[in-house]
Order: sequence, then structure tokens, then C-alpha cells
Amino acid sequence: MPRGILSVASQFANTGTNLVLAILVARNSTPAELGVWGIAYALIVIGLNVNRSISSTPVLIGLDEGREDLREGASGSSFIVGTVLATMFALLAAIFEQEAALLIAFAISCPILLVQDNLRYELFKIKRYGTALGIDVLWLGVQCCLAAALAVVGLSDYISMTLAWAAGALVSLIFGLALKKALPSIANGFRFIISFRREGVQLLLDSLLGSASVNSIAPVVGLSVGVAAAGHFRAGLTILGGYGLFVSAAVPLMTLRASNSIRRGEGSQRALRLWVLVFSAIASVYGSLLLLLPDSVGKFVSGESWSGLAIILLPLSLQLLARPLYTGVPIMLRAEREFGLLVKLRITTSLVNPLSVLIGGLGYGIVGAAYGWFIGTCFCSIVYYMVYRWAVTGK
Repeated sequence: MPRGILSVASQFANTGTNLVLAILVARNSTPAELGVWGIAYALIVIGLNVNRSISSTPVLIGLDEGREDLREGASGSSFIVGTVLATMFALLAAIFEQEAALLIAFAISCPILLVQDNLRYELFKIKRYGTALGIDVLWLGVQCCLAAALAVVGLSDYISMTLAWAAGALVSLIFGLALKKALPSIANGFRFIISFRREGVQLLLDSLLGSASVNSIAPVVGLSVGVAAAGHFRAGLTILGGYGLFVSAAVPLMTLRASNSIRRGEGSQRALRLWVLVFSAIASVYGSLLLLLPDSVGKFVSGESWSGLAIILLPLSLQLLARPLYTGVPIMLRAEREFGLLVKLRITTSLVNPLSVLIGGLGYGIVGAAYGWFIGTCFCSIVYYMVYRWAVTGK
């Protein structure tokens, strides 16, 4: 089977675990409960993206090539980052006692999820696509089986579903490490972080600013419109998860493709054009399908949140069309190793989406917030492309 198909299938299975989790939580939670869970989930997504920048991206673009002293250092640094994130969740649990059980569930999940995620990227780098697919399918299978078993005994709440998600990741990680015949090295993990501290700081800022801008949307909706509206919006983000599957599947592949093109002296412009073309087409089809979605299917996927979600499907679909440049340019700048420029770009535009959502929400409720997100993404996409073109071509 072609390597590209295996790697895309692996990404689909991996992102599918998150989509299954989000759907199960949405179906079995009130809008208020979904809003609280969504805020906690946003934090762990930020942590995953931060770790990909610190640990996985340096591997993908070849910063560690020829460094035998850093063997298994990326997986070690993933464990370190996961432990720090788990500690943060534990501290939050001590402060917000009413949500302590959920926060502890996420704390338990952090090291497992981050090391498993990095393992997949390392397998891509060494072209073991079949192994990456195997561990992701195993995760999805174990998660679904555990979720079904918990539902049978009446434990279908968001905490139980979150723990089933983490347990599937743990089984997948153990199996993957056994096949790779290597364990994370904590010592090399610290050495890895120190060796690429400059690049790591820049990539960390890139990831933090980018992730915070996107994952702050639901909390900002909660602030401007209300917690229930944040739950409706969280359900909207869940229903966009199918599109996210395609994006997540393509990011590591496009990073490798762009990096290899740059090494051959071809630049990254062709890779960016391909990205925009493909994802504009996918966004058009996916958005159209969303607008034609029957109420019965919407209620099945999002439960009680469908009533609020249905009225924002149009702006959410439009926002998909504005995404290709917004997601593609950062990939190309990382491949070009323009980390400092990317950080400046993130800082300049980091508040655009949250402010657009806040202003729209305060003025026109949840519909205004959704259109604000679309407008903010359009603005950021234009700025991103202008900066990229200047950096790469000087025009």
C-alpha cells in the first residue's frame, strides 16, 4: 500500500479518536457541562500542539539529524512536557473543586497522550507508516470498546468517556513502544530541549499563540454570550471535526514534503499552492454538506446543543473556506525555518480572532460571534500570505 495512503489513514484514525470523544461527550452532556468540558479539552489541545512544536516538529524538519546523543530525546521531551501539563491540571483541580474529577482525568491523560502523539511523528520520519497506522487503529478500537462497555453499565458521563479515551491511548502507546523497541529517554529529553532551546522557544511561542487564538473561541463565546452558548459553539467545533481530520492528516505530510522541496532548492511555494487548492475544495464540499445536514443527524451528533448549533452552520461553513492560507502558511514558514518571523506574525494577529468573536458576540449573540470568527480568519489569512510572500520571494 502506498506510504501516503498509510500515513493519511493513520492521521484519520488518530484524529478520529478525538472526534469520537467529542461526539460522545456532546451526546451525553448538557450544554453547560459541554461548555466546561470544552474549556478543559481546549487546554489539553494547546498542550498537544505545544509538544508537537517542541518535540515533533524539530524531528520532522530534520533538526536532530546526525545527533546520536539525542536518540529517543523527542519522546523524552514529550514525557517532560506531559508531566508539566499534568501538574497544571492537578493544580487547577485543587482550585476548582467542583470540576476536580474532570481535571484529574485530563491530568492522568497528559503524559500518555503527548508521548503517544510524538511516537507517531517519529514513525512518520523513519517511514514506518504501517506501524503508525496500527497503533492509531488500536487506540480507536480500544477507546470505542471501553466507551461501549461503560455505557452498558451506565457510565456515559464526560469523565468516563475522557478516561476511556486516555486508556485507549495507553494501550496504543505500550504496543507502539514494544514494536519500536525503544523507551523514552528522560535524560536525552532534557538534552533535546537544551540543544534546540532557541528553536524550541520560537516554536513554542508559535504554537502557544496559534493554539490559544483558535482554542480561545469557545471560552470567549462563553464570556460574551453565556456558558450554554459556549456549549453550542463547542458542538459546532465538534461537527467541524470531519474537516479537521483532513487537516490533521496532511500537516505532517506537508511539513515533510515542503522540507524536502526546500532541500532540493525548489522552495515551498508549490507546496503552499497544493495545500490551498486541496483544502479549498475540501472546505467547499464539507461546508455544503453541513448546510444540508438533516435535523435528525444533527441531533444525533450534538444532542441538546443542536438547537443552538443549527443557527450558526452558515458562518461556520464560511469560516472553513477562509482557513487554507491560515493553516498552510505556518507550515511553510516552519519548513523554511523562519521561526522568528512566524512568531512575529502570530503575535501581530493573535488577538484578531478572539476580539472578532467577542465583538460579534456582544453585539449580535452567538450568530454574531460565529460571523466574527469568519471575518477574523479572513483578515489573518490575507496578512499571513502577504508576510509569507515577502519572506520567500521578497515581493
